[in-house]
Amino acid sequence: MTRWAIDRLKGSGQPFFLMVEGGRIDHAGHANWARTLVDETAAFDEAVGIAVDGLDPKTALVLVTADHETGGLALNGYPDEKDGIWSTYSDPQGDKGDGPYPVVTFSSGPGTKRQTRRPPHGEDDARPSGIPLGSAAHTGVDVALYAWGAGADRVHGTLDNTAVYDILRTHLEGTSHAR
Repeated sequence: MTRWAIDRLKGSGQPFFLMVEGGRIDHAGHANWARTLVDETAAFDEAVGIAVDGLDPKTALVLVTADHETGGLALNGYPDEKDGIWSTYSDPQGDKGDGPYPVVTFSSGPGTKRQTRRPPHGEDDARPSGIPLGSAAHTGVDVALYAWGAGADRVHGTLDNTAVYDILRTHLEGTSHAR
């Protein structure tokens, strides 16, 4: 869909704004479906790649961000080489009988015990959560902002979320707007 949209908009000969959302990433986070979350993130990455490949970095600006993080995804311990993050981990120094525990977990959500729908990748898709909720909560974790193309140099360090508006406005108006 991203390629189709860019081709049509470029064909108009007019400047354009296109927003592409990976909304299923959020759905997978709310459900604690880790494998689906990874698949949806990979699909979103592919859409970003299509945008970067189809646009001119001298005139186009591509911004990639999120409005929030969902569920508090965590990678725990040291995954084995065979199964990677889908493995379990046991602390070799552990003397309390801890483990094995999943490498991938969530802070909140339905986890493995409160699933109301069949996960897309089956039983192994859902991962444990620390706070059992019907749907994982949004977190206060900072989200990344990545930029490519004209004006990308304005994206660096930690920015207030309102700076995204200024960056977009400056680019769309073709002005130099210092904040």
